[in-house]
Amino acid sequence: MLFSYQKIKSVDWASSYNGTWFVDLSDNNITSLTANEFINIKLNTLWISNNNITYIDIDAFSGSEDTLQSLQIRGNQLLSLPITLTSLSKLSDLQVQYNPMKDLDKNIIMNVSTNLKKLSFGSISMTKWPTSIMGLNMLVELSVYNVSMDSFPDNAFEGLKDSLMFLQIQSTNISRLPLSINKLSKLFTVLINYNVNLKVLPEEIFEGLNNIHYIVIQGNAFTNISAIYKDSTNIKSFALQSDYISNITDAVYPAKMQPNLYEISLVLPKLYNVPKSLSNMPSLKQIEMFQANISIIRAGDFSNLPSLITLELSSNPISVVEIGAFATTRSLQVLNLRYTKLKTVPEAIKKTKLYSIDLTGSNVICTCEGLGWMKQWPTRNSTFISGECTNLNIPIYEFQLKYIPKC
Repeated sequence: MLFSYQKIKSVDWASSYNGTWFVDLSDNNITSLTANEFINIKLNTLWISNNNITYIDIDAFSGSEDTLQSLQIRGNQLLSLPITLTSLSKLSDLQVQYNPMKDLDKNIIMNVSTNLKKLSFGSISMTKWPTSIMGLNMLVELSVYNVSMDSFPDNAFEGLKDSLMFLQIQSTNISRLPLSINKLSKLFTVLINYNVNLKVLPEEIFEGLNNIHYIVIQGNAFTNISAIYKDSTNIKSFALQSDYISNITDAVYPAKMQPNLYEISLVLPKLYNVPKSLSNMPSLKQIEMFQANISIIRAGDFSNLPSLITLELSSNPISVVEIGAFATTRSLQVLNLRYTKLKTVPEAIKKTKLYSIDLTGSNVICTCEGLGWMKQWPTRNSTFISGECTNLNIPIYEFQLKYIPKC
Protein backbone atom coordinates (compact mmCIF):
# COMPACT_ATOMS: atom_id res chain seq x y z
CA MET A 1 0.00 0.00 0.00
CA LEU A 2 1.41 3.40 -1.01
CA PHE A 3 -0.30 5.49 1.68
CA SER A 4 -0.91 4.78 5.34
CA TYR A 5 -4.03 6.96 5.24
CA GLN A 6 -7.22 4.86 5.20
CA LYS A 7 -10.08 7.33 4.61
CA ILE A 8 -9.53 7.83 0.91
CA LYS A 9 -12.45 7.19 -1.41
CA SER A 10 -10.41 7.65 -4.60
CA VAL A 11 -6.86 8.14 -5.78
CA ASP A 12 -7.38 10.26 -8.89
CA TRP A 13 -3.85 9.81 -10.14
CA ALA A 14 -0.55 8.38 -8.93
CA SER A 15 2.54 7.96 -11.05
CA SER A 16 6.25 7.53 -10.48
CA TYR A 17 9.15 9.10 -12.36
CA ASN A 18 12.82 8.76 -11.46
CA GLY A 19 11.92 7.40 -8.06
CA THR A 20 9.57 10.22 -6.99
CA TRP A 21 5.79 10.34 -7.10
CA PHE A 22 3.01 12.58 -8.37
CA VAL A 23 -0.12 11.84 -6.31
CA ASP A 24 -3.61 13.34 -6.66
CA LEU A 25 -5.88 12.85 -3.65
CA SER A 26 -8.22 15.75 -4.38
CA ASP A 27 -11.98 15.57 -3.79
CA ASN A 28 -11.96 12.99 -1.01
CA ASN A 29 -13.14 13.10 2.62
CA ILE A 30 -9.73 13.56 4.22
CA THR A 31 -9.86 15.61 7.42
CA SER A 32 -6.23 15.45 8.61
CA LEU A 33 -2.75 14.33 7.65
CA THR A 34 -0.95 12.69 10.56
CA ALA A 35 2.73 11.83 10.85
CA ASN A 36 4.31 9.59 8.22
CA GLU A 37 1.27 9.54 5.91
CA PHE A 38 3.47 9.09 2.85
CA ILE A 39 6.44 7.37 4.45
CA ASN A 40 6.48 4.60 1.84
CA ILE A 41 7.15 6.90 -1.12
CA LYS A 42 9.08 10.01 -2.04
CA LEU A 43 6.71 12.73 -3.22
CA ASN A 44 7.51 15.20 -5.97
CA THR A 45 3.96 16.56 -6.44
CA LEU A 46 0.96 16.22 -4.12
CA TRP A 47 -2.53 17.46 -4.92
CA ILE A 48 -4.83 17.14 -1.94
CA SER A 49 -7.32 19.91 -2.65
CA ASN A 50 -11.06 20.06 -1.96
CA ASN A 51 -11.07 17.86 1.11
CA ASN A 52 -11.94 18.90 4.67
CA ILE A 53 -8.44 19.02 6.09
CA THR A 54 -8.13 20.96 9.34
CA TYR A 55 -4.77 19.62 10.54
CA ILE A 56 -1.46 18.62 8.96
CA ASP A 57 1.13 17.10 11.27
CA ILE A 58 4.67 18.48 11.27
CA ASP A 59 5.90 15.05 10.10
CA ALA A 60 3.14 14.42 7.55
CA PHE A 61 5.62 14.51 4.67
CA SER A 62 8.44 12.57 6.34
CA GLY A 63 10.67 11.00 3.74
CA SER A 64 9.85 13.64 1.13
CA GLU A 65 11.52 16.67 2.71
CA ASP A 66 14.11 16.89 -0.07
CA THR A 67 11.87 15.87 -2.99
CA LEU A 68 8.43 17.51 -2.59
CA GLN A 69 8.33 20.46 -5.00
CA SER A 70 4.64 21.10 -5.69
CA LEU A 71 1.90 21.09 -3.04
CA GLN A 72 -1.76 21.92 -3.72
CA ILE A 73 -3.95 22.03 -0.60
CA ARG A 74 -6.54 24.55 -1.77
CA GLY A 75 -10.19 24.28 -0.76
CA ASN A 76 -9.68 22.79 2.70
CA GLN A 77 -10.34 24.05 6.25
CA LEU A 78 -6.85 25.09 7.33
CA LEU A 79 -6.75 28.19 9.53
CA SER A 80 -3.03 28.77 9.01
CA LEU A 81 -0.10 27.56 6.98
CA PRO A 82 1.04 24.16 8.29
CA ILE A 83 4.42 24.32 10.00
CA THR A 84 5.50 21.19 8.13
CA LEU A 85 6.15 23.44 5.12
CA THR A 86 9.35 24.61 6.79
CA SER A 87 10.84 21.12 6.37
CA LEU A 88 10.31 21.09 2.58
CA SER A 89 13.64 22.32 1.26
CA LYS A 90 12.70 22.03 -2.45
CA LEU A 91 9.17 23.46 -2.34
CA SER A 92 8.69 25.70 -5.38
CA ASP A 93 4.90 25.65 -5.97
CA LEU A 94 2.37 26.20 -3.16
CA GLN A 95 -1.40 26.58 -3.59
CA VAL A 96 -3.40 27.29 -0.43
CA GLN A 97 -6.33 29.40 -1.68
CA TYR A 98 -9.86 28.80 -0.40
CA ASN A 99 -8.73 27.86 3.10
CA PRO A 100 -10.10 30.13 5.88
CA MET A 101 -6.68 31.66 6.58
CA LYS A 102 -6.57 35.23 7.87
CA ASP A 103 -2.87 35.63 7.18
CA LEU A 104 0.21 33.85 5.84
CA ASP A 105 2.66 33.21 8.67
CA LYS A 106 5.78 35.30 8.06
CA ASN A 107 8.21 32.79 9.60
CA ILE A 108 6.88 29.94 7.48
CA ILE A 109 6.90 32.04 4.30
CA MET A 110 10.48 33.14 4.96
CA ASN A 111 11.52 29.51 5.47
CA VAL A 112 10.26 28.52 2.02
CA SER A 113 11.21 31.74 0.24
CA THR A 114 14.53 30.51 -1.15
CA ASN A 115 12.95 28.14 -3.68
CA LEU A 116 9.32 29.28 -3.85
CA LYS A 117 8.48 30.30 -7.43
CA LYS A 118 4.67 29.95 -7.50
CA LEU A 119 2.19 30.96 -4.81
CA SER A 120 -1.63 30.98 -4.83
CA PHE A 121 -3.52 32.15 -1.76
CA GLY A 122 -6.63 33.93 -0.49
CA SER A 123 -9.99 33.41 1.16
CA ILE A 124 -12.94 35.47 2.31
CA SER A 125 -11.44 35.33 5.82
CA MET A 126 -8.44 37.37 4.70
CA THR A 127 -9.27 41.01 5.41
CA LYS A 128 -5.71 42.38 5.35
CA TRP A 129 -2.89 41.98 2.88
CA PRO A 130 -0.31 39.42 4.13
CA THR A 131 2.87 41.46 4.44
CA SER A 132 4.97 38.28 4.34
CA ILE A 133 4.47 38.26 0.55
CA MET A 134 6.82 41.21 0.23
CA GLY A 135 9.83 39.07 1.14
CA LEU A 136 9.38 36.55 -1.68
CA ASN A 137 12.00 38.02 -3.98
CA MET A 138 12.32 34.79 -6.01
CA LEU A 139 8.58 34.54 -6.75
CA VAL A 140 7.70 34.20 -10.45
CA GLU A 141 3.93 33.55 -10.29
CA LEU A 142 1.42 35.02 -7.83
CA SER A 143 -2.34 34.36 -7.77
CA VAL A 144 -4.66 36.09 -5.28
CA TYR A 145 -8.21 34.75 -4.80
CA ASN A 146 -11.33 35.72 -2.90
CA VAL A 147 -9.81 38.11 -0.35
CA SER A 148 -12.39 40.38 1.29
CA MET A 149 -10.24 43.52 1.69
CA ASP A 150 -11.44 46.46 -0.42
CA SER A 151 -7.96 47.36 -1.66
CA PHE A 152 -4.37 46.22 -1.66
CA PRO A 153 -1.76 48.47 -0.03
CA ASP A 154 0.35 50.51 -2.43
CA ASN A 155 3.41 48.48 -1.47
CA ALA A 156 1.65 45.10 -1.82
CA PHE A 157 4.14 43.86 -4.41
CA GLU A 158 7.25 45.37 -2.87
CA GLY A 159 10.14 42.95 -3.22
CA LEU A 160 8.65 41.25 -6.28
CA LYS A 161 9.54 43.85 -8.90
CA ASP A 162 12.59 42.01 -10.25
CA SER A 163 11.12 38.49 -10.33
CA LEU A 164 7.33 38.40 -10.82
CA MET A 165 6.26 37.40 -14.34
CA PHE A 166 2.66 36.20 -13.79
CA LEU A 167 0.00 38.02 -11.75
CA GLN A 168 -3.59 36.85 -11.28
CA ILE A 169 -6.18 38.71 -9.18
CA GLN A 170 -9.49 36.85 -9.14
CA SER A 171 -12.83 36.94 -7.33
CA THR A 172 -11.72 39.50 -4.76
CA ASN A 173 -13.60 42.34 -3.08
CA ILE A 174 -11.18 45.08 -4.14
CA SER A 175 -12.47 48.31 -5.64
CA ARG A 176 -9.11 49.61 -6.86
CA LEU A 177 -5.73 48.30 -7.96
CA PRO A 178 -2.42 49.61 -6.63
CA LEU A 179 -0.51 51.64 -9.21
CA SER A 180 2.62 49.92 -7.98
CA ILE A 181 1.76 47.10 -10.38
CA ASN A 182 3.58 49.18 -12.97
CA LYS A 183 6.80 48.65 -11.00
CA LEU A 184 6.77 44.91 -11.75
CA SER A 185 9.28 45.22 -14.55
CA LYS A 186 9.39 41.50 -15.45
CA LEU A 187 5.61 41.08 -15.66
CA PHE A 188 4.70 38.92 -18.66
CA THR A 189 1.09 37.81 -18.07
CA VAL A 190 -1.72 39.61 -16.19
CA LEU A 191 -5.16 38.18 -15.37
CA ILE A 192 -7.71 40.41 -13.59
CA ASN A 193 -10.93 38.43 -13.40
CA TYR A 194 -14.32 38.49 -11.63
CA ASN A 195 -13.62 41.29 -9.17
CA VAL A 196 -17.18 42.57 -9.04
CA ASN A 197 -16.40 45.84 -7.21
CA LEU A 198 -13.54 46.83 -9.48
CA LYS A 199 -14.92 49.67 -11.62
CA VAL A 200 -11.78 51.51 -12.72
CA LEU A 201 -8.63 50.32 -14.43
CA PRO A 202 -6.17 53.22 -14.28
CA GLU A 203 -4.71 54.14 -17.65
CA GLU A 204 -1.19 54.06 -16.22
CA ILE A 205 -1.53 50.66 -14.52
CA PHE A 206 0.74 48.95 -17.08
CA GLU A 207 2.72 52.03 -18.06
CA GLY A 208 6.30 51.22 -18.96
CA LEU A 209 5.93 47.44 -18.53
CA ASN A 210 7.64 46.47 -21.75
CA ASN A 211 7.67 42.74 -21.00
CA ILE A 212 3.89 42.29 -20.82
CA HIS A 213 2.70 39.95 -23.57
CA TYR A 214 -0.72 38.73 -22.38
CA ILE A 215 -3.56 40.59 -20.65
CA VAL A 216 -6.89 38.96 -19.70
CA ILE A 217 -9.63 41.05 -18.06
CA GLN A 218 -12.96 39.30 -17.38
CA GLY A 219 -16.07 39.76 -15.27
CA ASN A 220 -15.11 42.99 -13.50
CA ALA A 221 -17.29 46.10 -13.15
CA PHE A 222 -15.45 48.31 -15.64
CA THR A 223 -17.77 50.49 -17.72
CA ASN A 224 -15.03 51.94 -19.90
CA ILE A 225 -11.57 50.86 -20.84
CA SER A 226 -8.76 51.88 -23.14
CA ALA A 227 -7.75 48.87 -25.20
CA ILE A 228 -4.03 49.36 -24.95
CA TYR A 229 -1.74 51.11 -22.52
CA LYS A 230 1.10 53.58 -22.76
CA ASP A 231 4.59 52.19 -23.41
CA SER A 232 3.56 48.53 -23.03
CA THR A 233 4.75 47.97 -26.57
CA ASN A 234 5.18 44.19 -26.47
CA ILE A 235 1.57 43.22 -25.74
CA LYS A 236 0.70 40.30 -28.01
CA SER A 237 -2.72 39.21 -26.78
CA PHE A 238 -5.56 41.14 -25.11
CA ALA A 239 -8.79 39.49 -23.90
CA LEU A 240 -11.76 41.36 -22.43
CA GLN A 241 -15.11 40.11 -21.16
CA SER A 242 -17.59 42.51 -19.56
CA ASP A 243 -21.33 42.96 -19.18
CA TYR A 244 -20.91 46.74 -18.88
CA ILE A 245 -18.50 47.96 -21.55
CA SER A 246 -20.10 49.14 -24.78
CA ASN A 247 -17.03 50.25 -26.73
CA ILE A 248 -13.26 49.96 -26.93
CA THR A 249 -11.68 53.33 -27.43
CA ASP A 250 -8.17 54.65 -27.83
CA ALA A 251 -8.91 57.02 -24.94
CA VAL A 252 -5.52 58.44 -24.01
CA TYR A 253 -2.96 56.29 -25.78
CA PRO A 254 -3.50 55.28 -29.41
CA ALA A 255 -3.58 51.59 -30.23
CA LYS A 256 -1.09 52.07 -33.06
CA MET A 257 1.56 52.25 -30.34
CA GLN A 258 1.15 48.45 -30.10
CA PRO A 259 3.27 47.09 -32.97
CA ASN A 260 3.24 43.50 -31.67
CA LEU A 261 -0.44 43.01 -30.81
CA TYR A 262 -1.59 39.99 -32.82
CA GLU A 263 -4.75 38.83 -31.01
CA ILE A 264 -7.71 40.55 -29.39
CA SER A 265 -10.72 38.76 -27.90
CA LEU A 266 -13.88 40.63 -26.87
CA VAL A 267 -16.97 39.21 -25.16
CA LEU A 268 -19.12 42.31 -24.71
CA PRO A 269 -22.92 41.88 -24.74
CA LYS A 270 -23.38 45.68 -24.89
CA LEU A 271 -21.23 46.08 -27.97
CA TYR A 272 -23.48 47.12 -30.89
CA ASN A 273 -20.85 48.14 -33.43
CA VAL A 274 -17.39 47.01 -34.43
CA PRO A 275 -15.04 49.32 -32.48
CA LYS A 276 -13.29 51.78 -34.77
CA SER A 277 -10.14 51.39 -32.70
CA LEU A 278 -9.61 47.91 -34.18
CA SER A 279 -8.68 49.50 -37.49
CA ASN A 280 -5.87 51.26 -35.68
CA MET A 281 -4.17 47.96 -34.86
CA PRO A 282 -2.52 46.89 -38.13
CA SER A 283 -0.52 44.06 -36.56
CA LEU A 284 -3.65 42.08 -35.59
CA LYS A 285 -3.81 38.54 -36.95
CA GLN A 286 -6.85 37.35 -35.00
CA ILE A 287 -9.99 39.14 -33.82
CA GLU A 288 -12.69 37.47 -31.73
CA MET A 289 -15.97 39.19 -30.89
CA PHE A 290 -18.31 36.61 -29.35
CA GLN A 291 -21.79 37.12 -27.97
CA ALA A 292 -22.06 40.84 -28.68
CA ASN A 293 -25.05 42.63 -30.20
CA ILE A 294 -23.54 43.53 -33.55
CA SER A 295 -26.18 43.37 -36.30
CA ILE A 296 -24.35 44.98 -39.25
CA ILE A 297 -20.81 44.54 -40.54
CA ARG A 298 -20.06 47.72 -42.44
CA ALA A 299 -17.54 48.59 -45.12
CA GLY A 300 -14.55 49.99 -43.29
CA ASP A 301 -15.14 48.11 -40.04
CA PHE A 302 -11.99 46.08 -40.65
CA SER A 303 -9.89 48.52 -42.65
CA ASN A 304 -6.14 48.87 -42.17
CA LEU A 305 -5.77 45.25 -41.04
CA PRO A 306 -3.38 43.82 -43.64
CA SER A 307 -2.26 40.94 -41.39
CA LEU A 308 -5.71 39.73 -40.26
CA ILE A 309 -6.00 35.95 -40.77
CA THR A 310 -8.86 34.85 -38.47
CA LEU A 311 -12.09 36.76 -37.77
CA GLU A 312 -14.51 35.27 -35.24
CA LEU A 313 -17.96 36.92 -35.14
CA SER A 314 -20.13 34.05 -33.97
CA SER A 315 -23.17 34.44 -31.71
CA ASN A 316 -23.93 37.98 -32.86
CA PRO A 317 -27.34 38.94 -34.35
CA ILE A 318 -25.66 39.83 -37.66
CA SER A 319 -28.19 40.13 -40.48
CA VAL A 320 -26.28 42.34 -42.94
CA VAL A 321 -22.70 42.23 -44.20
CA GLU A 322 -22.04 45.15 -46.53
CA ILE A 323 -20.40 44.33 -49.85
CA GLY A 324 -17.16 46.14 -48.98
CA ALA A 325 -16.81 44.75 -45.47
CA PHE A 326 -13.69 42.71 -46.27
CA ALA A 327 -12.37 44.72 -49.19
CA THR A 328 -9.00 45.41 -47.57
CA THR A 329 -8.50 42.26 -45.47
CA ARG A 330 -6.32 40.60 -48.07
CA SER A 331 -4.80 38.08 -45.65
CA LEU A 332 -8.12 36.83 -44.25
CA GLN A 333 -8.32 33.02 -44.30
CA VAL A 334 -10.86 32.02 -41.65
CA LEU A 335 -14.24 33.72 -41.10
CA ASN A 336 -16.63 32.36 -38.46
CA LEU A 337 -20.25 33.50 -38.52
CA ARG A 338 -21.89 30.73 -36.52
CA TYR A 339 -25.31 31.33 -34.98
CA THR A 340 -26.02 34.69 -36.58
CA LYS A 341 -29.18 35.97 -38.31
CA LEU A 342 -27.67 35.80 -41.77
CA LYS A 343 -29.92 34.21 -44.37
CA THR A 344 -27.31 34.02 -47.11
CA VAL A 345 -23.61 33.60 -47.69
CA PRO A 346 -22.36 37.22 -47.69
CA GLU A 347 -21.16 38.35 -51.12
CA ALA A 348 -18.59 40.46 -49.28
CA ILE A 349 -16.28 37.42 -49.21
CA LYS A 350 -16.04 37.45 -53.02
CA LYS A 351 -12.77 39.38 -53.09
CA THR A 352 -11.11 37.47 -50.25
CA LYS A 353 -8.95 34.36 -50.39
CA LEU A 354 -10.71 32.57 -47.58
CA TYR A 355 -9.78 29.03 -46.67
CA SER A 356 -13.04 28.55 -44.76
CA ILE A 357 -16.22 30.31 -43.69
CA ASP A 358 -18.45 28.81 -41.00
CA LEU A 359 -22.18 29.59 -41.05
CA THR A 360 -23.26 26.73 -38.79
CA GLY A 361 -26.48 27.54 -36.94
CA SER A 362 -27.43 30.39 -39.28
CA ASN A 363 -30.67 30.11 -41.27
CA VAL A 364 -29.08 30.19 -44.75
CA ILE A 365 -31.43 30.06 -47.75
CA CYS A 366 -29.67 28.70 -50.85
CA THR A 367 -31.03 29.85 -54.23
CA CYS A 368 -29.49 30.75 -57.57
CA GLU A 369 -30.90 34.24 -57.16
CA GLY A 370 -29.24 34.77 -53.80
CA LEU A 371 -25.96 32.96 -54.44
CA GLY A 372 -25.56 33.36 -58.19
CA TRP A 373 -22.53 35.59 -57.62
CA MET A 374 -20.61 32.46 -56.63
CA LYS A 375 -20.48 31.33 -60.25
CA GLN A 376 -17.87 34.02 -60.94
CA TRP A 377 -16.16 33.63 -57.56
CA PRO A 378 -12.48 32.82 -58.25
CA THR A 379 -11.97 30.71 -55.11
CA ARG A 380 -15.36 28.97 -55.09
CA ASN A 381 -13.83 25.50 -55.34
CA SER A 382 -11.13 26.10 -52.73
CA THR A 383 -13.12 27.86 -49.99
CA PHE A 384 -14.93 25.46 -47.66
CA ILE A 385 -18.29 26.72 -46.36
CA SER A 386 -19.73 25.04 -43.26
CA GLY A 387 -23.44 25.18 -42.52
CA GLU A 388 -26.76 24.03 -43.96
CA CYS A 389 -29.06 25.22 -46.71
CA THR A 390 -32.14 25.18 -44.52
CA ASN A 391 -34.50 25.35 -47.50
CA LEU A 392 -32.93 22.32 -49.21
CA ASN A 393 -31.68 20.39 -46.19
CA ILE A 394 -28.23 19.96 -47.74
CA PRO A 395 -24.79 21.31 -46.78
CA ILE A 396 -23.97 24.73 -48.22
CA TYR A 397 -20.75 23.25 -49.58
CA GLU A 398 -22.76 20.80 -51.68
CA PHE A 399 -24.85 23.64 -53.14
CA GLN A 400 -21.65 25.58 -53.76
CA LEU A 401 -20.03 22.81 -55.81
CA LYS A 402 -22.97 21.02 -57.45
CA TYR A 403 -25.76 23.56 -57.88
CA ILE A 404 -23.95 26.85 -58.52
CA PRO A 405 -22.42 25.73 -61.86
CA LYS A 406 -25.97 25.07 -63.11
CA CYS A 407 -27.31 28.46 -62.04
